[in-house]
Amino acid sequence: MKPQQFFAGGTALVFVLALAVGLSQAQSPRPEQVSMPLASVGNAFTYQGHLKDGSSPANGEYDFQFILYNALTGGSQVGSTVTKDNVAVTNGLFSVALDFGSVFDGTGLWLEAAVRPGSSTGGYTILSPRQEITPAPYALSLKPGAHIQGDGTSATLGGSGAGVYGTGSYGVYGTSATLGGSGVYGTGYYGVYGTSATLGGSGAGVYGTGHFGVYGLSDEFSGYGGYFVNTAGGVAVSATGSGIIKSTADTQIVVSPFDLRAWSGGVSAAPDDHGYVYLQASASGSQEVLLPVTLPARVFGVPQKLKSIKVCYQLDNASSYIDKTEAYYYSDSEVLTYMFEDDTDRTSISWTCYTYDDPTPDPIQGSVFVRFWLNYAGTGGSHEIVIGSITLTLTEN
Repeated sequence: MKPQQFFAGGTALVFVLALAVGLSQAQSPRPEQVSMPLASVGNAFTYQGHLKDGSSPANGEYDFQFILYNALTGGSQVGSTVTKDNVAVTNGLFSVALDFGSVFDGTGLWLEAAVRPGSSTGGYTILSPRQEITPAPYALSLKPGAHIQGDGTSATLGGSGAGVYGTGSYGVYGTSATLGGSGVYGTGYYGVYGTSATLGGSGAGVYGTGHFGVYGLSDEFSGYGGYFVNTAGGVAVSATGSGIIKSTADTQIVVSPFDLRAWSGGVSAAPDDHGYVYLQASASGSQEVLLPVTLPARVFGVPQKLKSIKVCYQLDNASSYIDKTEAYYYSDSEVLTYMFEDDTDRTSISWTCYTYDDPTPDPIQGSVFVRFWLNYAGTGGSHEIVIGSITLTLTEN
């Protein structure tokens, strides 16, 4: 670094500055070994310099001011002004701790220094030019034992670029004590990508604890919030616990109307080769048909609820109609529990579909049946109700 000269009180001083930051390396603890929160790394770093009075090393006390700027000349101040009064200078050497706050985010910064004798109350003499901050302070953002490869960003779509790349017992290990915070936060084609070379052991490509152990988000239509692959023929995702996997997406199950069966003796069910079922009345008035449905009560440990039913149908006679649509289950103790009841009359003589949504769905706890109440104005082929596609929607919420 070139010597900087300034004049104070008629005395020529030569100012030689150097930057020093103490760094240490340590093995990052495994999560199960952590018994108390680790101390946070501060923002201060050590600044060392050499000051001359004329041609001789300076001795005594001096006042210093340090300011960060975002440009070599002009620009804007970044962070606070750091003033150090009565700094001891011995044989020209001095050392100060500078803390400008959390300002080292990768932006280029330059340090401007000013000095005056410690016994002086006059103005400071600004040293020129400003000194560029070398990369050492940016190391303050690293945790002990961290291994960083690359420039910290990845714009490679489908390539091998990595925003953060780590190796070791835990490639990347992060914690957050903030509600809603993230121990590790990543964006890009792979927000967080982890591998483990531990065969049959406890190694983890990605390991997370907290309210959300691992949280993934994708803002692409064809993207994945989480993507898991096992190329050795093993299990891509393994989970344990009660309710181990939960989804906010609904599940739809299409039921064949061929399983419809008459509950009362006044109606017969005849399947059609197009997938329809003709429900023909042999007696007028109210008749019933049942549809037994095989539904999962739990999926990956999470209770399922019958959220809605969608039925596509057609009437051959405007005087006949579907009077009521119900869903219920029989529990293990043989208790009949209604899941929902749709009392709306369905009267369309053209092919149409209707949907009933249960505003407060209950968990499935037994064998499920759908029951249709049919009302016929007369009998025979001219009084038929045709039912086709039946779709049941399950939810975990």
